[in-house]
Amino acid sequence: TEAALKMLELSSGKIDCYADTPLGFRHGPKFAIDNETVVVILDSTGDYTRQYDKDLADEIRRDGRAKQLIQLGALPCLQGIALDDRWRALIYLVWCQNFAYRHSLALGINPDNPSSDGQLNRVVKGVTIYPYPREV
Repeated sequence: TEAALKMLELSSGKIDCYADTPLGFRHGPKFAIDNETVVVILDSTGDYTRQYDKDLADEIRRDGRAKQLIQLGALPCLQGIALDDRWRALIYLVWCQNFAYRHSLALGINPDNPSSDGQLNRVVKGVTIYPYPREV
């Protein structure tokens, strides 16, 4: 979710992004795939969950509609390294933030101020943080 939000933010909403599970992706966001779509799959390290990641990647390849499919679990820097999902998530986030940053620049958007009209702010405004109730 953070990766999709970062792309939306740094592209000033010009690049539409979805974050979903492999099964949830098939119930809507998959319909948005066209020849300009880059699909990024954040592969899980869990044997069971990774089966669904692989099935989705195979399906996207068979469909042949996406411009590109990127599976982050296949990155060379992750090959042969035993990291569970908690640690792998950090690598994925750095990669995704860099990906969003480069797209921001390619769109001619200043990544330090992607919303020059002030619609989005670095610090979320207008949100009240309520005290979390303590259980006695």
